[in-house]
Amino acid sequence: MINNMKFITLIFIGSALHLNAQQAPVNAGGELTGTGGSASYSIGQVTTSYESSSTHTVNEGVQQPYEWFVVSVQEQPGISISLDVYPNPTADLLTISIEPFTDDYSFELVNELGQQLIIGKLLDAKTTLQLRDYPTATYFLRIKILHGEPSIFKLIKQ
Repeated sequence: MINNMKFITLIFIGSALHLNAQQAPVNAGGELTGTGGSASYSIGQVTTSYESSSTHTVNEGVQQPYEWFVVSVQEQPGISISLDVYPNPTADLLTISIEPFTDDYSFELVNELGQQLIIGKLLDAKTTLQLRDYPTATYFLRIKILHGEPSIFKLIKQ
């Protein structure tokens, strides 16, 4: 009888240890409750899963904000430029928007190893790059005016 109790206790503890809600250790988290329902959240989770269909996209495991990483921007005396690169992170299309536009701008997309993937000139105030065929990774976009220092953006491709 005692052996049966030990066996049942061991199975219960073993199955309780197996039931995890998190896939990775997190720094913080909590639960929010209101009149419309409740939601659990975690901060610092490193494991994600990205699912998409023709009408919906879901980032499971972590809520990812649009992130804006400007790695390097060199001030050009006497030049005022508005430069936007969005959305970041992206799964498909990346838009480069620049005002005022001239045909003196070039760009290059490089991977984390520094390998050039796309090189070109900005042909319009809004240029769209197709990133669908590139693997999920971190990339760097360099945008350069003809005789100036480049602005470098860190991009996350999902």
